Amino acid sequence: MAESLAHTKWLCKYHIVFTPKYRRKIIYNQLREDIKGIIKDLCKWKGKESFKLAKEMGYTSVILVGDPAFYHRFGFKAAANFGIKHTQNIPDENVMACELVPDALCGISGIIECC
Repeated sequence: MAESLAHTKWLCKYHIVFTPKYRRKIIYNQLREDIKGIIKDLCKWKGKESFKLAKEMGYTSVILVGDPAFYHRFGFKAAANFGIKHTQNIPDENVMACELVPDALCGISGIIECC
């Protein structure tokens, strides 16, 4: 059964791990290569690019923190253009969003927490 909030519906089929802020870098650094490999293998196994795979899995948009000069070529725009802000002290231009489905973020706004 899917759960929902005002603008979001989800069905959690995965384990979620909460880590204290001071441990995030330690855990992330240990798992980064493993996570990259898992995603790469999954995309190879499915024979898909990551965006196509995400769309097939039901995702309608992707939000990330990164270098605008790099991610703009993949269709990412500043998330602030969609009314999406970030809670941490990260410049707006580095918080980006990409719609996998046309107008997926139309009418969506709010504050995201990550990293």
